[in-house]
Formats: sequence, structure tokens, C-alpha cells
Amino acid sequence: MNTQQTRLDRLQRGFSLIEVTLALGISALGITTVLGMLPQSLESIRKASDLSANTHIVEQVMGEVTQAQWQDASGADYLSYTYNGKRYYFDGGAQELKTRSPGLELAYVAQVTVETAGAALPGGEADGHLRRITVRVRNSPLKDVDFDQSSPRSYYSYSALVSRTAR
Repeated sequence: MNTQQTRLDRLQRGFSLIEVTLALGISALGITTVLGMLPQSLESIRKASDLSANTHIVEQVMGEVTQAQWQDASGADYLSYTYNGKRYYFDGGAQELKTRSPGLELAYVAQVTVETAGAALPGGEADGHLRRITVRVRNSPLKDVDFDQSSPRSYYSYSALVSRTAR
């Protein structure tokens, strides 16, 4: 009966100091590891969000530019005149801000560049029915971003060849 009493006393006493210390150490190591991974996860989410917004912005801008007239009634270069250097402003959800002076909601600035001469395919000659359109997008709350003076790492650049049919 004495051995049973000792066993019961031991079960009712709880954990020893060494057991509690080891359990806390293992828990702290696990929590520290998980918290250490959190900044990397947040950075990955931010980059994915930016990439998604940039893609949406480029689709909107390219859609507008590719549907525009290339020449006006007099035969002048309407596409370059209208879109070369044109800026677009977008909010955090990649929705275009139609106002000329965007306020606090400004999150992205896009600028279009249209090559004035016909573009050439690799190994070919310049074709008057092809134009290279470049859209640069930057995540910035400032509307007067200077893309030419900025580091190329500070913005995303998308380029496409656009063709038109002969008329």
C-alpha cells in the first residue's frame, strides 16, 4: 500500500521545474520560428498584390491605346501625339482616377511611351503597321514621378508590339 500511496502522491504533485522549463523553451523556439517567417510572408503578399495591380493597370492602358486611331483625318500621327508621355493615375485597387489632380487615394502612376517610327521584328525591317508601346508603372503617392530620373528598379516596365491593319 505504501508504493501505491507514493505513486498517487507523485501524480497529484504536477510537473517538476525542469519539465516546465523545457516545455517553455520548446514553445518559445516554435513561436520565434513562426514569427520570424511572418515578415517574409507579408513581403511576398505585398509583391503579389503589386504585380496583380500592375497587370490590371497595363491591361487597362494597353486596351485604350490599342483601340485608338493611329492617324487623324489629315494623316498626322495621332497615336503618338495623344498617348506619348500620357500619364494615368490609379488608386490602391488599380481603378483609374479620372481627376487631373489626384489626392490621397493615389497609389499608382502609369506613363505611356509610343515609338514614333514603325517597329521592326527581329531580323526584319521597320514596319509602318507595327508600333512599340511601353507602359511604365510605379507604386507612388506622388503624381509628378519622373520615370526618366528614377532607377529602373523602382518601377515596372511593360512593352508590347501593336499592329494595325492597312486601310
